[in-house]
Amino acid sequence: MLRSWSRGLLYPAITGGATLAVAWLAGLGAPAPLLLLLEALALAPLLLLLERLLPFDPSWLRDQGGDTRVDALHFLLSARFFDLGSALPWALALALRGPSASAAWPSAWPLPLQVALILLCSELLAYAFHRLQHENPFLWRFHRVHHSAPRVYFLNVARSHPLDALPSGLLTSLLVALWGPGEQAALLAGAFSVAHAFLQHANIDLRLGPLRRWISGPEAHRWHHSTALPEASANYGQVLLVFDRLLGTCSIPGDRAAPTRVGLAGEAPLPERFLEHLRSPWRRG
Repeated sequence: MLRSWSRGLLYPAITGGATLAVAWLAGLGAPAPLLLLLEALALAPLLLLLERLLPFDPSWLRDQGGDTRVDALHFLLSARFFDLGSALPWALALALRGPSASAAWPSAWPLPLQVALILLCSELLAYAFHRLQHENPFLWRFHRVHHSAPRVYFLNVARSHPLDALPSGLLTSLLVALWGPGEQAALLAGAFSVAHAFLQHANIDLRLGPLRRWISGPEAHRWHHSTALPEASANYGQVLLVFDRLLGTCSIPGDRAAPTRVGLAGEAPLPERFLEHLRSPWRRG
């Protein structure tokens, strides 16, 4: 019974707790970009512990050919490009408009609805670009670095080629930044997204219940990392599965467990070396 309750409560507890903590620290005057970085650093040891207490796949707890070291380097180096990509549009918009929302933004809405609107609008270009990353051969050469992971656990959220992460981060927040939400709503949406991204890749046996078909959590995202191409060609949503459901790319089979064999579909695996990951898009074969 306790294990069942834990599965259902972990996602709202961690995303909600992290978002509220960022909001509280922002109220004390801490700068937003620093807060999102501190959030990521604080979540890492918590998820490391939870993966060992409640693993989805115990075999994913073990290092596989040096992937832990490579993912740590991506977290320290490549992910900084992602942080730049996600923060730059917000910084530019806030510098032009100040902390207040633009006249076009529905600032009279309750704050939770504003955050939900930001997440929904962010998905539009995020979904389109992510799907294109899989369907366009040139973009795939960069995006396959992320899918080269031999297991799905919290740290490989950062496994991305910098030239893949940067446009993805920029496009995710472009429409919303141009629309101009207030600083508080944008920060809360960013804090929720950071916590979600870690949980989306976490090797934790958590459950979202009926929300699993609307939120792009681990139950959906593990299928996206499958070595079977039809299974991997689905669930492109970053936080939400709204556009996947509208466009027919949502797939969470209920007749079998999510795959534990993950990685590149029909391709040779990439060497688990950081510099090889950076060079791989420019190499044929």
